[in-house]
Amino acid sequence: HHDTTLRNLAAKNIIVSAILLVGNGRDSAGNPHNMMTHPDAEVRGIYSIPNLTNEDSTRFYRAALSLIAERWSRLDGANGRISNWIMHNEIDQAGTWTNMGQQPLARYLETYLRSARLMYHTSRLYDPYSRVFISLTHHWTKKSSGTGTYVVRDMIELFAEMARAEGDFPWGIAYHPYPLDLRNPDTWNDAGLTQDFDTPYITPKNIEVLPDFLNQ
Repeated sequence: HHDTTLRNLAAKNIIVSAILLVGNGRDSAGNPHNMMTHPDAEVRGIYSIPNLTNEDSTRFYRAALSLIAERWSRLDGANGRISNWIMHNEIDQAGTWTNMGQQPLARYLETYLRSARLMYHTSRLYDPYSRVFISLTHHWTKKSSGTGTYVVRDMIELFAEMARAEGDFPWGIAYHPYPLDLRNPDTWNDAGLTQDFDTPYITPKNIEVLPDFLNQ
Protein backbone atom coordinates (compact mmCIF):
# COMPACT_ATOMS: atom_id res chain seq x y z
CA HIS A 1 0.00 0.00 0.00
CA HIS A 2 2.76 2.45 0.92
CA ASP A 3 4.74 1.46 -2.18
CA THR A 4 1.86 2.48 -4.44
CA THR A 5 1.50 5.86 -2.73
CA LEU A 6 5.24 6.54 -2.76
CA ARG A 7 5.65 5.55 -6.42
CA ASN A 8 2.86 7.97 -7.37
CA LEU A 9 4.50 10.76 -5.37
CA ALA A 10 7.91 10.04 -6.94
CA ALA A 11 6.38 10.23 -10.42
CA LYS A 12 5.27 13.77 -9.58
CA ASN A 13 8.73 14.70 -8.17
CA ILE A 14 7.33 15.18 -4.68
CA ILE A 15 9.81 14.91 -1.80
CA VAL A 16 8.41 12.65 0.90
CA SER A 17 8.81 13.01 4.65
CA ALA A 18 7.74 10.09 6.85
CA ILE A 19 6.76 10.32 10.51
CA LEU A 20 7.89 7.23 12.42
CA LEU A 21 5.52 6.20 15.22
CA VAL A 22 5.87 3.35 17.73
CA GLY A 23 2.62 1.68 18.72
CA ASN A 24 1.40 1.61 22.30
CA GLY A 25 -1.24 -1.07 21.81
CA ARG A 26 -2.04 -3.31 24.78
CA ASP A 27 -3.67 -6.66 25.37
CA SER A 28 -6.54 -7.22 27.82
CA ALA A 29 -4.06 -7.43 30.69
CA GLY A 30 -2.51 -4.08 29.76
CA ASN A 31 0.74 -5.54 28.40
CA PRO A 32 2.28 -4.08 25.22
CA HIS A 33 1.68 -6.02 22.01
CA ASN A 34 5.33 -5.90 20.94
CA MET A 35 8.80 -5.33 22.34
CA MET A 36 9.26 -1.95 20.64
CA THR A 37 6.89 -0.31 23.15
CA HIS A 38 8.88 1.24 26.00
CA PRO A 39 8.35 -0.51 29.37
CA ASP A 40 7.77 2.83 31.11
CA ALA A 41 5.14 3.98 28.60
CA GLU A 42 1.79 4.72 30.19
CA VAL A 43 -1.42 3.27 28.77
CA ARG A 44 -2.78 6.76 28.15
CA GLY A 45 -0.15 7.51 25.52
CA ILE A 46 -1.36 7.19 21.93
CA TYR A 47 2.18 6.26 20.89
CA SER A 48 5.31 5.18 22.75
CA ILE A 49 8.95 6.12 22.55
CA PRO A 50 10.94 3.11 21.23
CA ASN A 51 12.16 0.57 23.73
CA LEU A 52 15.95 0.87 23.79
CA THR A 53 16.33 -0.57 27.30
CA ASN A 54 17.80 -3.93 26.26
CA GLU A 55 19.73 -5.49 23.40
CA ASP A 56 16.88 -7.56 21.93
CA SER A 57 14.39 -4.70 21.67
CA THR A 58 17.07 -2.33 20.35
CA ARG A 59 18.08 -4.80 17.63
CA PHE A 60 14.42 -5.29 16.76
CA TYR A 61 13.94 -1.52 16.43
CA ARG A 62 17.13 -1.17 14.38
CA ALA A 63 15.95 -3.98 12.08
CA ALA A 64 12.66 -2.16 11.47
CA LEU A 65 14.51 1.07 10.65
CA SER A 66 16.84 -0.80 8.32
CA LEU A 67 13.95 -2.49 6.53
CA ILE A 68 12.08 0.71 5.75
CA ALA A 69 15.20 2.74 4.96
CA GLU A 70 16.44 0.13 2.48
CA ARG A 71 13.04 -0.37 0.88
CA TRP A 72 12.38 3.31 0.25
CA SER A 73 15.91 4.40 -0.70
CA ARG A 74 16.56 2.04 -3.61
CA LEU A 75 18.42 3.60 -6.52
CA ASP A 76 15.92 2.18 -9.02
CA GLY A 77 13.04 3.74 -7.08
CA ALA A 78 11.03 0.54 -7.47
CA ASN A 79 9.11 1.16 -4.25
CA GLY A 80 9.12 4.95 -4.23
CA ARG A 81 11.31 7.08 -2.01
CA ILE A 82 11.38 8.64 1.45
CA SER A 83 13.98 11.40 1.88
CA ASN A 84 13.18 12.80 5.31
CA TRP A 85 12.60 10.84 8.51
CA ILE A 86 10.64 12.65 11.24
CA MET A 87 11.29 10.91 14.51
CA HIS A 88 8.02 10.36 16.34
CA ASN A 89 5.47 13.09 16.94
CA GLU A 90 5.38 16.32 18.95
CA ILE A 91 7.84 15.19 21.58
CA ASP A 92 7.21 18.22 23.80
CA GLN A 93 3.77 16.64 24.36
CA ALA A 94 5.36 13.29 25.08
CA GLY A 95 2.63 12.08 27.40
CA THR A 96 0.24 11.89 24.45
CA TRP A 97 2.40 11.32 21.39
CA THR A 98 5.73 9.72 22.43
CA ASN A 99 5.07 8.36 25.88
CA MET A 100 7.84 7.21 28.20
CA GLY A 101 6.07 7.80 31.48
CA GLN A 102 7.01 10.65 33.81
CA GLN A 103 10.70 11.31 33.14
CA PRO A 104 13.20 14.10 33.78
CA LEU A 105 13.93 15.91 30.52
CA ALA A 106 17.52 14.62 30.31
CA ARG A 107 16.47 10.97 30.68
CA TYR A 108 13.71 11.35 28.11
CA LEU A 109 15.99 13.07 25.61
CA GLU A 110 18.73 10.48 26.07
CA THR A 111 16.38 7.82 24.69
CA TYR A 112 15.00 10.11 22.01
CA LEU A 113 18.50 11.11 20.89
CA ARG A 114 19.49 7.46 20.51
CA SER A 115 16.40 6.84 18.40
CA ALA A 116 17.21 9.79 16.13
CA ARG A 117 20.87 8.82 15.87
CA LEU A 118 19.94 5.21 15.00
CA MET A 119 17.72 6.45 12.19
CA TYR A 120 20.42 8.79 10.90
CA HIS A 121 23.15 6.15 10.76
CA THR A 122 20.82 3.46 9.43
CA SER A 123 19.22 5.55 6.70
CA ARG A 124 22.59 6.89 5.53
CA LEU A 125 23.73 3.34 4.82
CA TYR A 126 21.25 3.41 1.93
CA ASP A 127 20.90 7.10 1.11
CA PRO A 128 23.79 9.49 1.83
CA TYR A 129 21.38 12.43 1.56
CA SER A 130 18.67 11.24 3.95
CA ARG A 131 17.76 13.62 6.76
CA VAL A 132 16.44 13.23 10.30
CA PHE A 133 14.09 15.68 12.01
CA ILE A 134 12.73 16.38 15.49
CA SER A 135 8.95 16.89 15.75
CA LEU A 136 7.69 19.78 17.91
CA THR A 137 4.50 21.78 18.46
CA HIS A 138 4.11 25.57 18.24
CA HIS A 139 4.85 25.98 21.95
CA TRP A 140 8.22 27.60 22.67
CA THR A 141 8.89 28.89 26.21
CA LYS A 142 5.36 28.09 27.40
CA LYS A 143 4.96 24.44 28.32
CA SER A 144 1.92 22.58 27.06
CA SER A 145 -0.76 21.89 29.62
CA GLY A 146 -1.18 18.44 31.09
CA THR A 147 1.36 15.88 32.28
CA GLY A 148 4.31 14.46 30.38
CA THR A 149 5.10 17.77 28.66
CA TYR A 150 8.32 19.75 28.23
CA VAL A 151 9.44 23.25 27.20
CA VAL A 152 10.43 23.24 23.52
CA ARG A 153 13.33 25.69 23.82
CA ASP A 154 14.81 23.65 26.69
CA MET A 155 14.49 20.48 24.59
CA ILE A 156 16.32 21.93 21.60
CA GLU A 157 19.14 23.35 23.71
CA LEU A 158 19.69 20.13 25.64
CA PHE A 159 19.34 17.91 22.58
CA ALA A 160 22.03 19.94 20.80
CA GLU A 161 24.31 19.79 23.84
CA MET A 162 23.88 16.03 24.21
CA ALA A 163 24.38 15.40 20.50
CA ARG A 164 27.63 17.37 20.47
CA ALA A 165 28.91 15.55 23.56
CA GLU A 166 28.61 12.18 21.81
CA GLY A 167 29.61 13.37 18.33
CA ASP A 168 27.13 15.58 16.53
CA PHE A 169 25.24 14.51 13.42
CA PRO A 170 23.03 16.43 10.98
CA TRP A 171 19.54 16.86 12.39
CA GLY A 172 16.77 19.30 11.73
CA ILE A 173 13.45 20.40 13.20
CA ALA A 174 10.02 19.51 11.86
CA TYR A 175 8.18 22.34 13.60
CA HIS A 176 4.40 22.51 13.58
CA PRO A 177 3.61 26.17 12.83
CA TYR A 178 0.05 26.18 14.09
CA PRO A 179 -1.85 29.40 14.71
CA LEU A 180 -2.23 30.24 18.39
CA ASP A 181 -5.79 28.91 18.29
CA LEU A 182 -5.67 25.56 16.49
CA ARG A 183 -9.30 26.02 15.42
CA ASN A 184 -8.85 29.51 13.98
CA PRO A 185 -6.36 30.03 11.13
CA ASP A 186 -6.13 33.85 11.37
CA THR A 187 -2.58 33.69 12.67
CA TRP A 188 -2.02 37.37 11.85
CA ASN A 189 -4.19 38.12 14.90
CA ASP A 190 -2.18 35.89 17.28
CA ALA A 191 -1.77 37.91 20.47
CA GLY A 192 1.00 37.89 23.07
CA LEU A 193 3.81 36.86 20.71
CA THR A 194 7.20 38.55 20.58
CA GLN A 195 10.06 38.61 18.09
CA ASP A 196 12.67 37.43 20.58
CA PHE A 197 13.74 34.06 21.98
CA ASP A 198 11.47 34.41 25.03
CA THR A 199 8.22 34.35 23.05
CA PRO A 200 5.71 31.88 24.53
CA TYR A 201 4.77 30.47 21.11
CA ILE A 202 6.15 30.42 17.59
CA THR A 203 3.39 30.62 14.98
CA PRO A 204 3.43 31.72 11.32
CA LYS A 205 3.17 35.30 12.64
CA ASN A 206 6.68 35.17 14.18
CA ILE A 207 8.13 32.07 12.48
CA GLU A 208 11.42 33.88 11.83
CA VAL A 209 12.28 33.46 15.52
CA LEU A 210 12.94 29.74 14.96
CA PRO A 211 15.67 30.02 12.27
CA ASP A 212 17.18 32.98 14.13
CA PHE A 213 17.45 30.81 17.26
CA LEU A 214 18.91 27.86 15.35
CA ASN A 215 21.45 30.08 13.59
CA GLN A 216 23.19 30.53 16.94
